[in-house]
Amino acid sequence: MTALIEDRNTQRRYVERIVGDDAPIAANTTVWNGSMVCSDATGALRPAADVAGLTFVGVAQLRMVNPSGVAARVKPAARCAVGVHKFTTTGANAITAADLQKSCFVIDDQTVVRQAGTANAILAGTVDSIDPDGGIWVKSPNL
Repeated sequence: MTALIEDRNTQRRYVERIVGDDAPIAANTTVWNGSMVCSDATGALRPAADVAGLTFVGVAQLRMVNPSGVAARVKPAARCAVGVHKFTTTGANAITAADLQKSCFVIDDQTVVRQAGTANAILAGTVDSIDPDGGIWVKSPNL
């Protein structure tokens, strides 16, 4: 898959809590509703990606836009859900039944794979189950 360019209707089975409500959004950034979200070394939220220095936070519960040239808090406040959500998988490292209950990693803000794409290894969580349509249910790493 590729990074999102619009909001995504990300299915969820369970949400334990909402996090990130006091976090700034990275400069010149749009975080799409339903996307995986990471924080960078400064604590600013940004779309999940296989990029060094990012840490998985949760799944965006609304679109968050920061058009300014500096990280800033936005209105309404950032909201990310921690729980079990459904994402996509693709490529040579696509998740299969052999990967159930194992770690999976971020490729972009809607795609997970069984092995980290690069040495960055941004943990998306644990593979909870796989739907017949190929969707991957992922349990957040911070549950």
